[in-house]
Amino acid sequence: MLSRDWGIGARANLGALWLHGPIRNLPPDLRFFGGGQNSLPGYAYESQGPTDAQGAVVGGRLLAVAGIHIDRFITHDWAVGAFYDAGNAFDSFSSFHVLQDIGIGTRWYSPVGPIILDLAHPLIAPRAPAVRVALSVGFNF
Repeated sequence: MLSRDWGIGARANLGALWLHGPIRNLPPDLRFFGGGQNSLPGYAYESQGPTDAQGAVVGGRLLAVAGIHIDRFITHDWAVGAFYDAGNAFDSFSSFHVLQDIGIGTRWYSPVGPIILDLAHPLIAPRAPAVRVALSVGFNF
């Protein structure tokens, strides 16, 4: 909390896989992807990262995503917020293509955890609409 009316937060997600052979030998749920509410909300869930020869996103060996948000509390339980995120999934640092998004939204800090409704805009827009609606319920772990 910055003050009684203002809050600020930051997050970072980093990951690395060491494996021999092609990434396709690894199940998709173990690969790294960018996009989605808890990654880059301006992009669809798991829609970003390394692609195969046909242009399909196959996921990467590395992940680096960070974000910052600021909230202005309207009441004890309600806030409006703004955020900025940057990062992506990738296979090597030489192929790291940073994606960015910005957005605004509303937050209700309910008894069961925050309920967040955001409008996110990708600043670099491969395979992404101009605005995405992102909804999350509860705390991130």
